[in-house]
Amino acid sequence: MLAPSDSKSASSEPDGPPGLDVASATTLRRGLLAEAAIALVVLTVTAVLVGSPRAAETYAPTFATTQRAGALALTARVDAAHTGRTSVHLTGADAAGRAVPLAVPPSVKSMQRNRPGCPPP
Repeated sequence: MLAPSDSKSASSEPDGPPGLDVASATTLRRGLLAEAAIALVVLTVTAVLVGSPRAAETYAPTFATTQRAGALALTARVDAAHTGRTSVHLTGADAAGRAVPLAVPPSVKSMQRNRPGCPPP
């Protein structure tokens, strides 16, 4: 049987790993929490990088096509191979190869004005 004085001393000892005082146990707990937090950040970054497409998969070469209507030709070129806005270039030419002015419909002009960062028409 234990003496009453032994039971008091046993209950006054801190809970924790044997052989560690309270300060060391607290430091150990903080270190383990910090290590777990760093591991979580590394796993999160890895998951994001694995889910993002490679540059070779997102590359799109410049697309160009020419459509003819009688003596007129309309050439459309789409530049999408870079970061940022995708630009569309339209040019018109007659049978002799001279440039023909293109009229931009009012609906396109109003869309252009309402978009931030677009130059005025």
